[in-house]
Amino acid sequence: MLFEEYVIDHIDALPGDVYLLKLKPKSSPQVFDFLPGQFCQVKNPDYKNPQESHLFSIASSPTSKDYLELCIKVYGFWTQSLSQKKVGETLHISGPFGKFTWSENIKNAVFLAGGIGITPFMSMLRFFIAQKLNPQITLLYGSRTEDTIAYQKELENINKKLPNLKMVHILSHLKPEDTWTGYRGFFTKDILQKEIDVNSQPIFFICGPPIFVDLMKKLLKDLSIEEERIRFELFT
Repeated sequence: MLFEEYVIDHIDALPGDVYLLKLKPKSSPQVFDFLPGQFCQVKNPDYKNPQESHLFSIASSPTSKDYLELCIKVYGFWTQSLSQKKVGETLHISGPFGKFTWSENIKNAVFLAGGIGITPFMSMLRFFIAQKLNPQITLLYGSRTEDTIAYQKELENINKKLPNLKMVHILSHLKPEDTWTGYRGFFTKDILQKEIDVNSQPIFFICGPPIFVDLMKKLLKDLSIEEERIRFELFT
């Protein structure tokens, strides 16, 4: 498998041990071609085992040819090592991979995102804006608290630019005194029934931790959604 050297151009630290990395190819004029929703394989040459690799969805749009953006949550020693990288240092990247992709023949879809499972959907939403597409999209995004909503400000701006985008946040770890007026707790069948027009036959995209994906698949089954209309990606 061919890996290419990428230079870290920018790093943003977000609440909840999440980091945004903007990377540019060191030797190529532009990044590899990919479809919105695909992922790449990453190695850290400075890690104790430089051959260890992990998979990350690409957050940038395929139309952004000069950089890749990755959204990484610290879960263990390897991802911790990425959070300690500095601008100008390198990672080795191979890709693209995956079939969790947007197709322009889809006109109506539901995005179900848990935590940084928002990442491939950011690629899709950014792609819609760049290509002046306006599909019917309902995004239900589960986070722990309001300050851990990744890409919150950008999502607000995207919502203004895509008139057919409906965005719903569900926060699971709020305190009683928090002033949040939206949904509290976890995704439920009642929330899906209220926010999604099931009769419009949308395609369902699910991305998040395995426990989140399993819950979404169960809820969709309870709503009698056919399996062929469900696509999912696990973040482990």
